Amino acid sequence: MIKRILAIVYILTASYSMGQVSVVSYNIRYANAADGDNAWSNRKSELVEMLNTYYPDILGVQEALHEQVVYLSENLKGYGNVGVGRDDGKQAGEYCAIYYDTTKYSMLKSRTYWLSETPDSISVGWDASMVRIVTTATFISRIKADTIHVFNAHFDHMGKLARLNSAKLILELAARLCRPSDKLIFMGDLNMQPDEDGVVLLAEELVDTRAAVGSSAEGPDGTFNDFQKGYHMEKRIDYIFVRNARPSRFRTITERRSNGLQLSDHYAIICGLSWN
Repeated sequence: MIKRILAIVYILTASYSMGQVSVVSYNIRYANAADGDNAWSNRKSELVEMLNTYYPDILGVQEALHEQVVYLSENLKGYGNVGVGRDDGKQAGEYCAIYYDTTKYSMLKSRTYWLSETPDSISVGWDASMVRIVTTATFISRIKADTIHVFNAHFDHMGKLARLNSAKLILELAARLCRPSDKLIFMGDLNMQPDEDGVVLLAEELVDTRAAVGSSAEGPDGTFNDFQKGYHMEKRIDYIFVRNARPSRFRTITERRSNGLQLSDHYAIICGLSWN
């Protein structure tokens, strides 16, 4: 109950008004029965409760298997979603799904690209250890009738070249799919820390929302907790980047389950945006 009250207080004080957008990026950890006490079946209800409490306008999840996408679709309040499984472009393998508040947005189009030299087809790129994807979607606001482009990705955890080239590909797709004046949100688990080349490259063209709000950012810098109980992990690998937007608030969400265990092996991150 205390966690829920604190989350509600945060939302109210963040002033997510009609002219603002709240965005969450969250690696929810794939459904792996071998995780024991941390298995999806043991944490899914409290994870959804947390998301419903923060109730972001736009949510990007990484590592979601089909059963998890379905569960979120059935239990998140008032959301539509887009995305496909990376292994077959349908339901096999992990999704980088995008959820959106259907009272505020309508989806115009969506497409998944593979993070590789051949992004239009199922493929493994460069020195990556496995198939990786980015889901793209274009929404129109029911409130202001303007469009927002959202990209959600999960970069490879082993291939250094793959991570750098994935960042380059994201920028190439942004240039191809969006006009320079368009509103753009790019989020995901990038498996890179802020000083690595791929993140530096992205930050040259996009705004890193946590860096933009500076000392007013709430919660630890680190976003990967590895299911450990300590709050202050230093490994920051999850990001929300934007273009043509002003970040007004940023928080690393560290709420835990009622038994003290983590909701996922990553923390969710949330930011509030005002459009330029």
